[in-house]
Amino acid sequence: MPIKAFGSQEVHRRAEKAGAVAVLDKPFDIAELTALSRRVLSQHAA
Repeated sequence: MPIKAFGSQEVHRRAEKAGAVAVLDKPFDIAELTALSRRVLSQHAA
């Protein structure tokens, strides 16, 4: 899950094409990161 300083649509597209589940732009909300991490972990644990 890439976390980067500057968001651009091109970076988002490349990350998703490479298999990223999500791309969070800085500054990101820690609650959003926590929820996303839990969702991804629960999907991969099943």
